[in-house]
Amino acid sequence: MNIQYVNRPNGDFESLCILLDISLKEAVAGEFDQTPYRQFNTLEKIRDVFIAYDGGIPVGCASFREYEPGTAEVKQDLK
Repeated sequence: MNIQYVNRPNGDFESLCILLDISLKEAVAGEFDQTPYRQFNTLEKIRDVFIAYDGGIPVGCASFREYEPGTAEVKQDLK
């Protein structure tokens, strides 16, 4: 297992986020409209990203989204 830090989103991070979105949609089996939540799931304010690789394959990530100076949300995804 190798963990890499990047200071902005990259392709592996974006791919993991897409897989998370698909997984969450499957988990609720389309029971409710997720459109109102999309505004909270953008990647534009995310700068600090840690990506876990297993044999060169991205298998998980964690990132920080700053809301205001000194306040951030930790986001995570595991494949």
